[in-house]
Amino acid sequence: MPVACNTSALTGQEGSIYFKPAGTKFCLLDNTDFPAGTEITVPASNDYRVGDQIVFTEEGSSSIDSALTAGTTYHIVSVSSDGTKIEVSETAGGDPITLNGDGGAEVAGVLVLGDSTGTITAGSSYVDGTYEGVSLTGGNGSGAVATITIASNEVTGVDVTTGGSGYENADTLGAAVADIGGAGSGFVLTLGADDVTTANTDTAGDANHIKVALADFAVVCQVREFSIEITREELDVTTLPCDPCSTGSGKYAAFRRTQSGYASGSGSMTVYFTDDQTSLANRLLANVMLKSQEGAEVKLYLNTECSDGSVSDSDSIYIESGISITSMSTSVNPDDATSAELSFTINNPKHILTTDVS
Repeated sequence: MPVACNTSALTGQEGSIYFKPAGTKFCLLDNTDFPAGTEITVPASNDYRVGDQIVFTEEGSSSIDSALTAGTTYHIVSVSSDGTKIEVSETAGGDPITLNGDGGAEVAGVLVLGDSTGTITAGSSYVDGTYEGVSLTGGNGSGAVATITIASNEVTGVDVTTGGSGYENADTLGAAVADIGGAGSGFVLTLGADDVTTANTDTAGDANHIKVALADFAVVCQVREFSIEITREELDVTTLPCDPCSTGSGKYAAFRRTQSGYASGSGSMTVYFTDDQTSLANRLLANVMLKSQEGAEVKLYLNTECSDGSVSDSDSIYIESGISITSMSTSVNPDDATSAELSFTINNPKHILTTDVS
């Protein structure tokens, strides 16, 4: 594009605001939160809406489900009634993608969930009942948990609820007597070939996860004005006199010395209300009530330069930062358009005016 050489002062006509709503950035487990089927599990604190465009990022050594591609933009096509499940598509309003349930780390020797097909040595003198959360002991593996059913004082069923890992065909497993009624003996489960499989589980380690966030900023069309202030702490570094006997040292007051410390920023914007409950402006105003402000970001353009039909950040003057929305106030009267004053603080800024700071 042409080189800007205009020395005229900027006005609000050159400004614009782009926004990412809050409650839209989370870290998901790469297997548990991406089970086979069409639904992806997300925290209940999310504020996702149908139509949101999101992108998944593999963090650490995590591995995303093979039906999805990290870095690709997907469209949310449904949100469950309780808000904890979303479905995504490659196109707006398209069919939900069916997940394969193969994200995470592949683990061998996992017990197949459900009723075991292995050989049960029933034992005797047990206390009848259904015992849940029973840890299975023995064999080459660990971590398997089952619900054990006892009838007529014998073990009649083993329903595996947690598969563990490292087990092998023909392993013999048991259970602590205290976990199944506190009496009886002789129960043994001998695994069959159909009891052991290879499955996927969550990649180990807190740093290994799938990050989900909105794919890009969207313009907010109902903003009247915005303001922002960035300040630095003033640190007092005054010292005792280095030469207390110097000429005039007792006649005039000494000045304190200060230096700049941490920076902080806050701002506000005036937003007009509309009756469109799906508008980004109304969503921005409602964000003040969200417990989780994760994902909230703004781009505040002092001048918006465009190239090939889109905003050119390299030619624009703008502030890009994460924000926390701290307050919202409004008043309604018959003489003025209904607007709201939204206040926020900035955190983790990425770009200030013409300089990348991240």
